[in-house]
Amino acid sequence: MKKIQQNIYVIYTILFVIIVGVIFSIFFMNDKTFIWQADGLKQHFIILKDFHEALQEFISNPSNGLDLFSWEMGLGMDVIGQYSYYVLGDPFAYLILLFPTQSLEIVYSCLIILRLYFIGIAFIQYAKYHQNPNQNILLGAILYTFSSFALFAGVRHPYFLNAMILFPFLLLGVDKLLKENKKVFLTVWVAISAISNYYFFYMHTIMLIIYAIIQHFCEYRKEGIKHFFRKLGSGIFIYIIGILIASIILLPTIYAFLNSARTGEETICQYSLDYYKCLFSINLLTAYGDNWSYIGVSSIILVMLPVLLMRRKQYKVYFTYLIVATLFLIIPILGSFMNGFSFPNNRWSFIYAFILSYIVTLCLDSHYSKKEIKAMNLIMILYTAIAVIGILCCKIESTYVIYLVQIILAFFMLGCIWYQNNDKVDETSLEHVKKNKMSLNNKIHKVYPWQEKLYKNRFTIAIFSLSIISIILMAFGLYSSYDRNYAKEFIAEGQTEEKLATQLGKNESYAKNIQNILQTDHSFYRIAKIPHHVQNLSIYYGYSSTECFLSIGNQYVYNLNLELADYQHSTTSCIRGLGDRTKITTLLGTKYYVVDEKNENNIPYGYLLKDEQDGVKTYENQYALPIGVVYTQYMIREAYESLSPLEKEDALLKVAVVDEQDIQNTQYREMKEKTDLEDIKQSNQIVPYQLIDEGNMVKEGKVETTKSNQSIDLEIGEVENAELYVYIYGFESQGNNGHSITASFNDKKVTKTIENKITSAYYQSAPEILLPLGYYETASGKINLKFSAKGTYEIEKIEVIAVPMDSYEATIANLQKNALENVSVSNREIKGTVNIEENGILQIATSYTSGWKAYVDGVPTDTIRVNTAFIGIPLEAGEHQIYLEYEVPYLKLGIVCTLIGVLGFIVLVIIEWRCLRKK
Repeated sequence: MKKIQQNIYVIYTILFVIIVGVIFSIFFMNDKTFIWQADGLKQHFIILKDFHEALQEFISNPSNGLDLFSWEMGLGMDVIGQYSYYVLGDPFAYLILLFPTQSLEIVYSCLIILRLYFIGIAFIQYAKYHQNPNQNILLGAILYTFSSFALFAGVRHPYFLNAMILFPFLLLGVDKLLKENKKVFLTVWVAISAISNYYFFYMHTIMLIIYAIIQHFCEYRKEGIKHFFRKLGSGIFIYIIGILIASIILLPTIYAFLNSARTGEETICQYSLDYYKCLFSINLLTAYGDNWSYIGVSSIILVMLPVLLMRRKQYKVYFTYLIVATLFLIIPILGSFMNGFSFPNNRWSFIYAFILSYIVTLCLDSHYSKKEIKAMNLIMILYTAIAVIGILCCKIESTYVIYLVQIILAFFMLGCIWYQNNDKVDETSLEHVKKNKMSLNNKIHKVYPWQEKLYKNRFTIAIFSLSIISIILMAFGLYSSYDRNYAKEFIAEGQTEEKLATQLGKNESYAKNIQNILQTDHSFYRIAKIPHHVQNLSIYYGYSSTECFLSIGNQYVYNLNLELADYQHSTTSCIRGLGDRTKITTLLGTKYYVVDEKNENNIPYGYLLKDEQDGVKTYENQYALPIGVVYTQYMIREAYESLSPLEKEDALLKVAVVDEQDIQNTQYREMKEKTDLEDIKQSNQIVPYQLIDEGNMVKEGKVETTKSNQSIDLEIGEVENAELYVYIYGFESQGNNGHSITASFNDKKVTKTIENKITSAYYQSAPEILLPLGYYETASGKINLKFSAKGTYEIEKIEVIAVPMDSYEATIANLQKNALENVSVSNREIKGTVNIEENGILQIATSYTSGWKAYVDGVPTDTIRVNTAFIGIPLEAGEHQIYLEYEVPYLKLGIVCTLIGVLGFIVLVIIEWRCLRKK
């Protein structure tokens, strides 16, 4: 294979195309795209389309600039802070400019294939620098490119593949620094990594530091401590320059992250027993992985790991790196550390796959010692035993069957190695071939050069073929209906637009209703919808909503959801309709609800039918509020926190909740402080009920279910003109299994889901559960509470609460009297006028951020956080012109830092160029 040196990229490309065609054939044959119907559709595709439109608009009208704030995300959010996680720093995302919007579905899938291709290119670059045999480099590149992490994450979260591409280049940069004292290369890739995705940049940095330390002490220890600190100083300098270059995106993103729902969340730092059972068995050979431990690379790794162990002194860098990486996989606190001290999700496991792939590149040889062969035999016996035990214990579970077939493939590979090791007649046989003395039926046949090459390289070809079969088997197990059936979770070709236009088929004419609203009403308002599928549709269709589904939602909005005990809240959906509760959704400026006939009874109080399209209805709020309202009374947070969730919701319509330190402002002192909370505490009614417990499950503060989906009933008397809620105090479930509680009344059904405490990154404790059952003019009957899982549920108390709507209209009228008028809202500014008789606080119903700069009558005015989540502006009595302008937090500083970084990089390039010339 002498020509592999010149043709390695050509051969890699050919193999890549063949493997892609085979492993994704399930998608192709079933007309599936690579758009995952969960995050792929709801986040990645929608955001890519919005990004495409924003770039096209900027190119068409560059003088208008780019919108850096969007009302279409949640209650209004920063574009850089949100999109930096998905597309802003992804060079592949910019390729969409080459294609029209209508082809985006196809382009989305093609970009995934392109990213996969460059994973192998990056691996080849790293391995070639270390002068590995070219056929080994090619095999390692194939293994890394089609590792289980890439197969699983690539079609799930496309930009995760970027991290796989960048990592080998970063390692190569460290090697160039240590060996050749070259700094430019590493600086470039540090900057690209920092711009590409802050989340993976964090992981890259940790594993890069570990690699550099191992490299130094294994390969350069003789250079002394001065060499270490000199290289350490160079590395720090490189990182500073790289981070400075990336600051234009990185600094605003860090601000958004530090003010997101991801910070300060509850963390469970432990793994389940099943995690450890699978980690180095089926995870290694299949596309299976709890806690994102996707480390499978092919059966060849089984016979190469013993070789690494036997040659650990020769390959001590990678042996040590593997040991350290293994510790990060098995110790939960280290997994949490790699995930930013959050839940131990091993999304860095692509690095482990890289290490395993490179071990194959190092250890694949034409000859092995007897000790190495014995070690291979021992590990094969061990893994065979694991496979057999797994099949027997799991009653022939499909994943273990695939695992067993992988073991069989590894035995074939071991057989090839045995044959190669014992082939004593290779040269004689080859000489015989060269003399054209091969015969068939006593006839002499000419031997062609390609036949000679095949004969020479039969071992390499056999190992390659078996490894590729192993990869295909791993993909088959993941994508096919035989095992994981992952391909079934993806959108069919040509159906993306339809899925979005109908909310995954839940509202058949959803898009038509939205377009009718947007065409007839050009004021600022929010649109809500039931059910709450595809939360980011507001981004897709261009309207303001009460939902979002983004990685780093605003923490203040998230905290408001917690305070109000919103049963749908989560870290990624920091707002998801707020349970369709009348008071809080109206306060947010919700003017329209779009529902289908099945969900008409879920409409909050005060909405009238406005439009209907093919069974999908639009309701308009009679009591809609504008984006800004003025409160003439305030309540300090300490008093507010003493209220129940429903009392807090009532308080938000009557007073401005502020932090105590903000009262030091003179204008606040002259406002009325609300200290008497009795009217708020007495506004809700506890409804008596009769417990019907046919299964005898309720026992002294506990509900004990003996099987799944058992239930109790709460029979209530007549309730009039009120919203109805079930409030569960002091709730705690025994055990860690995920479960749910469903409350049903008449045609209304709501479910509170609690994830598995140990295995889910989305677990959140729920000591208070508030289940909204909607508004009723009059209602009575049984409320059914169903517990999905068998187990014991500790419950301090269950209350049925009615929230009367008698005084609601008067409360809203009071807010409308002091509302912001002549409102003009864009993605850069808010304008309006207000005329108030008393000093007050103007609340702007958008996510609190320091990015909004307020001006009252042209005078800069400090903003404060009001009502937990919103922007507040203190006002004196009288008529005022209100103006708010949005500036991305730390963007100006980021631009300055980037310019400094670019200048520093230019100086670095000049210095390195001069040093090279001297050599």
